[in-house]
Amino acid sequence: MTAELVAMNRQAVALAADSAVTWADGYSQTKVFRSAHKVFALSDHHSIGLMFYHQADWMGVPWETVVKLFRESRQDTSYDTIASCAQDLLEFLRTSDFLEEGQENWWYRRVVLDWVEILENMLAHSEETTLKPHEKLAAILGHCLERLQNCKPWPTRNADWEKKTEKASGSQMLDWFREFGEDLPLESDHYPNLRKVLILSMSRDITSEFRLMYSGLVVAGFGNREIYPSMSEIRLHGCAHGMLAGALTEQIRVNWENPACIIPLAQTDMTQLFLGGIHPEMAEELLLAAEKVALRLPESLQEIQTAEPTPVGQKMAEIMREQLEQKIRELALGFSLDTLAILDGLPKDELGHFARMLVELTSSRRHYSSEEETVGGPVDVAVITKGDGLSWLQRKQAFPENLNRHTHLRSRQGVAKRRKKPQKL
Repeated sequence: MTAELVAMNRQAVALAADSAVTWADGYSQTKVFRSAHKVFALSDHHSIGLMFYHQADWMGVPWETVVKLFRESRQDTSYDTIASCAQDLLEFLRTSDFLEEGQENWWYRRVVLDWVEILENMLAHSEETTLKPHEKLAAILGHCLERLQNCKPWPTRNADWEKKTEKASGSQMLDWFREFGEDLPLESDHYPNLRKVLILSMSRDITSEFRLMYSGLVVAGFGNREIYPSMSEIRLHGCAHGMLAGALTEQIRVNWENPACIIPLAQTDMTQLFLGGIHPEMAEELLLAAEKVALRLPESLQEIQTAEPTPVGQKMAEIMREQLEQKIRELALGFSLDTLAILDGLPKDELGHFARMLVELTSSRRHYSSEEETVGGPVDVAVITKGDGLSWLQRKQAFPENLNRHTHLRSRQGVAKRRKKPQKL
């Protein structure tokens, strides 16, 4: 996990990211390292930066390597808008040949691990008491399949993608599932629906239904025809047989009507607390408490002792939660307006310091609590302005420059060679 932030006003965009990255072996062991680089310049002649969060790899290839490959392949390309750059990056990931043969198995294995965790959680929280464990699992799989079938396919999916993938890798995925899900009450009659669930969850956008691991990527800065900064957010799951499981999920730009914005990424709770005045977990606890009061209020008034809430109580709980949610949103918005007004007038260096402060706030909260410290390490901060490109306000060095002069010299020579007019896209 990580804590990252994009802050934009009409003059500049600031990208800030911590250095923590969580390594997992696919079973139960995890370890947090605090020296990862997550913010990158697209190139010396673009006013564009990229930043990744959640998974540090794309199909088993480190994001730093992927970004450098994209940079090299697009060194003579310019972009009129940030959105066009983001779309070109998606096409690069779908069509590039840097992945080795069989590397789609990295994605398939990740999907299996995610579904083992999802099904274990569903079984653990199931309130069904009349069914045996393997019958519960069968019912859960059937319900999941119905939800998946209502999800939209990814735009680049071919009509026969599911059949081709199931034929090529369906048996292997079941073998992995039996290995990783050995604690599940899995039986042979579960296999048909399980195979369909695994395949459909890859070919469709299931973001609103289930939580599978993904890589988040931010493209931010200025296109050639943009006078104000903008940001595009991409969510990516995997790629196989010409289909990219991923898409643009959000596009935000500032202008004279919307002069500033703050977009927290990954672990967002402390930024929401700073901006809105209430921690999201606290808000949820207040809503749950209000629901419980509303559910029992009719019984209390009528002095009726029943095990189940009455329909009147359920309706009251829904109304109370809806009204309280609306009120909390209004209060949080009003609380944040003052900060956004100040943000619009911040000089570009202060904008970077502001972004760094919010990331460090999350890091401090994790450090001085019993929670796992999945945010930490040095905070890298980059500021992007029109024409000047990406400038580093704060950046850690992986290797001392005085010991690696050849590397820095090669980088400067590469910049000099690219001093020619790029083509537009």
